[in-house]
Amino acid sequence: MICDETNKQICAPFICHSRQSTPEGWDHYTKENLTLLEAERKHSVDLRHSLNGYMSDAARDLRVQADRVDTALAIRIAETDEVRQRMENELLKVWHSKVTGSSYLTILY
Repeated sequence: MICDETNKQICAPFICHSRQSTPEGWDHYTKENLTLLEAERKHSVDLRHSLNGYMSDAARDLRVQADRVDTALAIRIAETDEVRQRMENELLKVWHSKVTGSSYLTILY
């Protein structure tokens, strides 16, 4: 593609220099692009490393939170079961006293 005044918008993403067509120009711009590529690759590796750390931290935090929820739920279930058992025992006492009292009253009359 030829870069001139008539097609500058087409060439905007590409840098066109007069030295680019020479072997020295190609060598210079190839080395420059390789340097930029290496810098971008390093940024990408650093970003992946950071994201991996964030994901590991988040997963660990979620595991800790899940363990706390499981423990709290187990305690709540045990408490609820204990209350249910106490209520059943109280109901049996009331029912027993009512039956015993009714039969006692029946005997009196």
